[in-house]
Amino acid sequence: MTKVLIVDDKAEERYLLETLLKGTGYEVVSAQNGKEALKKLWAEGADIVVSDILMPVMDGFKLCREVKSNEKVRGIPFIFYTATYTDSKDEEFAMSLGAERFIRKPMEPEAFIGMLREVIGQHKAGQLEVRRKAVAEEKVYLKLYNEALIRKLEDKVEQLEEAYKALKQEIIERKRAEEELNAERFKLRVLFENLPIIVYNVSLDGKILDCNPMAIKTMEYESKGELIGKTLVDTVYAPSSRRKASQLFEKWKKEGKLKNEEMQIITGQGKILDVLLNVDTIYDLKGNSLYSISTQVDITERKRIEEALRKSEERYRELFENVPVGIYRTTPEGEIIDANPAMVQMLGYPDRESLIMAKAEETYVNPEERRKWQEMMEREGEVRSYEKQLRRRDGSVIWVQEDSRAARDASGRVIYYEGAMVDITERKRSEEEKASLQEQFRQSQKIEAIGRLSGGIAHDFNNILTIISGNAQLSLLDLKQGDPLRGNIGFSERISIW
Repeated sequence: MTKVLIVDDKAEERYLLETLLKGTGYEVVSAQNGKEALKKLWAEGADIVVSDILMPVMDGFKLCREVKSNEKVRGIPFIFYTATYTDSKDEEFAMSLGAERFIRKPMEPEAFIGMLREVIGQHKAGQLEVRRKAVAEEKVYLKLYNEALIRKLEDKVEQLEEAYKALKQEIIERKRAEEELNAERFKLRVLFENLPIIVYNVSLDGKILDCNPMAIKTMEYESKGELIGKTLVDTVYAPSSRRKASQLFEKWKKEGKLKNEEMQIITGQGKILDVLLNVDTIYDLKGNSLYSISTQVDITERKRIEEALRKSEERYRELFENVPVGIYRTTPEGEIIDANPAMVQMLGYPDRESLIMAKAEETYVNPEERRKWQEMMEREGEVRSYEKQLRRRDGSVIWVQEDSRAARDASGRVIYYEGAMVDITERKRSEEEKASLQEQFRQSQKIEAIGRLSGGIAHDFNNILTIISGNAQLSLLDLKQGDPLRGNIGFSERISIW
């Protein structure tokens, strides 16, 4: 088995090369510098040497010089494998020392193994003797070696200058970044101190690390010292919320955040407040949790209003269900959204659902009446004491009087109509009967007046006829028998008597 001596001061480089060679079937001996390599070469021997150049104690150039100057081992093939000395002059100097190959790192494993096999094959075939051009004179060697070192030193100086520039720029950028970071931290601190909501920084074991002034004020404490270091669950949350708070703390540790959880807290004075809890996590650069930021918004007033609204809704619903007035809600398209029992009964439906399934127009005697009413609602927004006829489910007609209004959204668009109505059918019937009686009374008064007028006329006419009759009789006394006027006067007398 071919034995390969690996020389490199970097342990990881030796390990990778050793693993590659052993996996390909080579025996491997390794050393971390030229001096150690020579000892192993004298003691254990090797079939080929693969060496880095830049190493402490003894570098690769000196190692190659020593190997190629020793009659015992000078025949062993020597390969430079370097990532530092990569200049063409470095390669020329290396080859002048008697090296068989000069390989620049990195090289693909297959190519490296192929080159290694090629050198070993040439060595076994005796083809490498003519390639050895070892430097014989010490002065020449030292000159070339020093030149190589100077080139490397110049390269290093240049690299150091570039590194210095880069480091200087990095320091400037880091300083700028630190200044920006400090500015952001200052802004965050100002925000933290002035936020109108409660803010806590909480450790991974549930202890309060910091809190803002609003937390101290809301919790009715004198200073943050009364809160910092205390367990959040036991100190802040009311007994009614502590179990939930503990469960949420475990949930936060698993998920990293909590959203809009309603909780109750207890102040230092024993006051219970409702809050809306949100939690986020602060992580380090490796993604490990450092602590949580817990915010609590006081929603006590909102909860009070919600409760008042709930009770108001209950009272409204109770009134809606039990008031003897028909209450309804319909859309502009004629859908019946809601109706109370009185409305259902008024229109003769068996239940609310049956009425809601009907269209609003179906309840009108004249559908045109609804369109007129709807135009009035759109124009004026409400109507008062509006009378109209509706058709019950059984086809009978009723009169109703209603007050209604149009409900609009933020853009002013009507979203529904709602109103209350009472059945005035009996009232309308009474009004009609009253109107009929009044008309009859007026007619009777007219007849009576005519009668009185007729009687007066007859009386006056009688008086006139009496006078006529008397005068006629007196005239007859003065006329002779056979006078033609006696016939006319007699006729007048008969007429007056008749």
